[in-house]
Amino acid sequence: MTIAIAATLLTVIAGWAVRHALLTGRRLTYGVLLDTSVDADMVSPPRSHRPAAAELPGSTSMVILQVRNSGLFPITAQDYERPLSFHFGDRVVLVLGARDEAATPHLEVHLANHGRTLEVGAVGLRRNRGFDLFLLLLGDGERRVGHAGVLRRGRITSKAID
Repeated sequence: MTIAIAATLLTVIAGWAVRHALLTGRRLTYGVLLDTSVDADMVSPPRSHRPAAAELPGSTSMVILQVRNSGLFPITAQDYERPLSFHFGDRVVLVLGARDEAATPHLEVHLANHGRTLEVGAVGLRRNRGFDLFLLLLGDGERRVGHAGVLRRGRITSKAID
């Protein structure tokens, strides 16, 4: 009886290890740390340098995205079959900043789709390393962040961050 339980436990652990290490060993996880409305006066240049509030349609919001290599293996630039990108629905990116804890000089971020999509270049990340994106968005669209992209022998997942 004890041998049967041990064999079953070993089979379950081996199945988990094969699935996570060999099949999905590369995992990129992103989470929205913050998505909140902000007062445009707090983040805008002096009144003499900005358009009147009536000229800016919609509300302003600040979003912080955290992107991490949460897998078992490093991710290289060659591991991206399709580049990582984030989309914000009807909201448009006004300002973009990044903090790269991985200290890699290859972090490139570009806006596409008239500012509604943020494309991240194929950046290599060591295990448990990543970067944060700081965004100022304009628009009254749904407060949802989606992603696109494909990792070879891996996956990109979103994670709710409390």
